[in-house]
Amino acid sequence: MKTILCLTFFLLPHFIFAQAPAKKKDAPRNTFMVTPFNGLINDATLSIYYKPLIQRDSVKSQYVRIGTEALRAFKLETSPGVDASFRAFNFKLGIETERKTGKRASIYYGPEISFSYFIADDVLLRPAAGILFFDNALIANELVGVEESRMILFSLMAFAGFKYKLTKSFSVGVETALGVGFFNTDIKLAGRADETEKGNIFDFAASRFIFIEYRF
Repeated sequence: MKTILCLTFFLLPHFIFAQAPAKKKDAPRNTFMVTPFNGLINDATLSIYYKPLIQRDSVKSQYVRIGTEALRAFKLETSPGVDASFRAFNFKLGIETERKTGKRASIYYGPEISFSYFIADDVLLRPAAGILFFDNALIANELVGVEESRMILFSLMAFAGFKYKLTKSFSVGVETALGVGFFNTDIKLAGRADETEKGNIFDFAASRFIFIEYRF
């Protein structure tokens, strides 16, 4: 009898915990987003975003969007067969709200601010259509006496998109955006006082980028 009681004492907790429901694994709270197909859209460069979760409920999730196109060098054609090089840096910050529209599909939207910095030697840089979304949307003019031009661009935009979940961790989607930007270009001239150009830009991109997301 004592043997049976002892076995019951030691085995009962095993059966209790074995039949208890398993603890639900936490949903992913971090996301990396890349835009590997930007080269197909206006020959744009790769964008990378990190999106930590702010809050989530059964229908809606909100994330901070921190993005960049990093520091890089480009070449622009100033005349047939003649290229000018320039360097650029970009940083983006926004808030993304995602809403489920189906088991795997969702829509998202939100605001984003962006800062871009451009430097070029021997040419005058001017913004072209699409500059708020594609950092290589520039015009380079060869002007006598221009030694260097530095352009700063601040922009505020609204974005919206659609994404489809391929697996628990991977999603694909497409994004559209519109925005307004303010640029200031300092022009260094040989033998003359420096000059400044300022202006506003309004832009719309029906296909800002196609992206892949990884959540963990």
